Parts: sequence; structure tokens; C-alpha cells
Amino acid sequence: MIQEERLETILNKYISDTRNIFDRYKILYLFSYIHIIFIGGFNIFFPLYSYIFNYQGVLNYFYLFFVILIFLHWLILKNECIISLFVKKLINNDYKIGNLGISTPDLQYNVFLNKWDTFKTYNRNNFLKTKIMFLVNMILYISVTLKINTSVKNKVLYLFVFMVIFLMYIKEYDNYSDKICHQFNII
Repeated sequence: MIQEERLETILNKYISDTRNIFDRYKILYLFSYIHIIFIGGFNIFFPLYSYIFNYQGVLNYFYLFFVILIFLHWLILKNECIISLFVKKLINNDYKIGNLGISTPDLQYNVFLNKWDTFKTYNRNNFLKTKIMFLVNMILYISVTLKINTSVKNKVLYLFVFMVIFLMYIKEYDNYSDKICHQFNII
């Protein structure tokens, strides 16, 4: 990665390359749809459904496991999502895990508007929006944990495991965002 380049330029290059590969191999657009379904469908809408309709089924446990797995794999893969990492490796076989963890080029395809988005600016607000998303995940996780039909001891255990992984990841994310901001002179 060339340090003199603006971060927006690097991110938009990955988006452009992703669009080119996806246009050449249309099946790859499934990555964008799968990513959106996981993030929006299961990660956001399921807990709301569970809470509003008082759902008590087995999917609550799957959700709890899924969210822990998301934060754990982000931690292990240095802020990378496995789906976006795969896409980045398609674009650049020499890509090193964690170099551009903030980039999710497959998510820059807007599945609802059928168009690609690009970055005009990238600043600390982008990192803040991501942290807000993390906090929303934490609140949703807690709400589902409190609703499941299990002992208080198990609920405390689920919350403890989640909070340990969550706080470890938040610390890692803060260090990473500071590094990126310093590297690219982002204010």
C-alpha cells in the first residue's frame, strides 16, 4: 500500500476492481447479497423480530453464536470480514490480512439501487459510524440473551463471553483506526 495515496483513492480502486470482476463473473454478486442478508437480515432484523414477537425458538441461540462468531473472526482476521477478505484476495492475490480491514468492497454494491457506491471522503466519522453499529449489535445481543428461556447462570455466561470478545475487538478496532488515521493523516 502506497502511503502517499489518499485513502479514498485506494478504497475506490478496490471498489472499481471489485465491480470489474463482479461484472465479468456475475455469480460473484451473490457475495454482496449474502453479506447484506447476514448484516441486515440476521444481524439486525432477527433480534428485532425476536423481541417484538417474543420469539423463543432455537434461532435465538443460533443468533447468539453467530454474533460472537462475527466479532471473533473480525478479531482473528485483523478487522477483516471473511467475505470481504475473499473478495480482496480475488482482486489482489498479494493482499495481506489487515492492510485495509476498513474496506468492504463487495458491500459498496447497493443491492437495492443496483449501483456501486464510492468514497468521496473518509474521515474519523466513518470510524464513529462503525463503532455505533458495534454498539447496536451489543444492545441487540443483550436483548436476545435476556429473552431466551434459560437459567440466569447461562444468560450471564453468554453475556460474559460476548462482552470479553466484544471489548477485545473494540480495543483492537480503536488501535487499528488510530493507525489508519495516522498513516493517512485523517482528522
